[in-house]
Amino acid sequence: MPYAFPLLITLFLLAGCNLLGGGTPDGLLQVTPTGGTEVMLQVHAGRGEPVTIARGGREVFAFTMTGADTLLTDRGLQPHTTYTWKAGIPGGQATRQATTLDTTSHRFTWQTFRFGQHSSSSLNDVAILGPDNIWAVGEIYRNDSTGTADPMPYNAAHWDGNSWTLKKIPYHYEGQDFYSDLRSILAFNPDDIWFGIANIIYWDGYEYSAINIPNKSFHARINTMWGPSSNDFYVGGQNGNIVHHDSTGWQKVESPTTLDVYDIYGRGDRIIAVAAKHGAHFKKAIIDVNETKAKALSTTGIPYSLHGIWFSEQDVIYTIGSGMYRKPTPNTKARWQPVHPGVSDYYLQAIDANGLNDLWVCGDFGELLHYNGDTWKSFHARFDGILLLDVEVEGDTVVVVGLDGGQAFIALGTRE
Repeated sequence: MPYAFPLLITLFLLAGCNLLGGGTPDGLLQVTPTGGTEVMLQVHAGRGEPVTIARGGREVFAFTMTGADTLLTDRGLQPHTTYTWKAGIPGGQATRQATTLDTTSHRFTWQTFRFGQHSSSSLNDVAILGPDNIWAVGEIYRNDSTGTADPMPYNAAHWDGNSWTLKKIPYHYEGQDFYSDLRSILAFNPDDIWFGIANIIYWDGYEYSAINIPNKSFHARINTMWGPSSNDFYVGGQNGNIVHHDSTGWQKVESPTTLDVYDIYGRGDRIIAVAAKHGAHFKKAIIDVNETKAKALSTTGIPYSLHGIWFSEQDVIYTIGSGMYRKPTPNTKARWQPVHPGVSDYYLQAIDANGLNDLWVCGDFGELLHYNGDTWKSFHARFDGILLLDVEVEGDTVVVVGLDGGQAFIALGTRE
């Protein structure tokens, strides 16, 4: 169901952060478009100073600074429109201009698929290499040619643009092939694909190879993998385990948490992970990752568990789990702010986006949300009751995977 929001003002303190440089008029105001109908205004001034902000010559904000940095969200704007804001304090003023983003379409055509004939089948992760080259991984139990339950699961499904082909991807160990539930996939091209269990299975276009992560570097089940290339990617798993892979091998990343790392996402030199113990307690961690060491970032304002992370080229960052939260930049110590409270009542498992105006979130009980830069639309009624564990979007293609009862589930959406 769609959500439309009038002009709202979200004002909170960015305590102790020098986001905008010095307190000169030039550093007074920063404007960041966050969609087709809203922008973030970051104000830097002294505590107690009166501030006025006008848009297009009309005053839209007037307040007194309660700290050095303050963030406001100006909503109700028009998509793909250039606006000018002028901020004034007794010591000077600053003018900034920005163009809101276009909105995208909520209209998608859906195909759904279910696999599994016995036991409990599920798909955990998905990777899109193109509209006719999609991989989903997990475990799918089927009967053999005699109708007898096959105890060895299919652990991957591949889409060629017309149909799904189920695959048994082996882990070679001491001369034997083992078939296990695949937890994660990282696909760079059709001949460079990494599959995660407790170790790695690598596909080079010709054969599957077992790659063992040294136990001293990583000793956990793999939950997530992210990176820009085969010579630069990160693996996250249970109990705070994070490892980095490059051309020299595997390097353990010293982690600030023993919580389970559920998701890693990066852009450029910035890599962020989230960790929790969903179902056990409400503890959570947001982690700033580098090649050898990670540090904890603030989770102030988030009361419960987390499961996913994503941020834009402009550094606007979203995290999801028991709710959805946003900040203008990962490193600010400001409180995380709930995104449009009430947009979903369900636990959210995964997030992905083409950009700030084309963002997808999936979760429990068939919740699937799309933000088009103006409104949120829920596809919950279409997928009611299905546990959706991962969502990936690439251009006009979106794929969601999970489980429906005892069957593995895939929904393939194409923008109309």
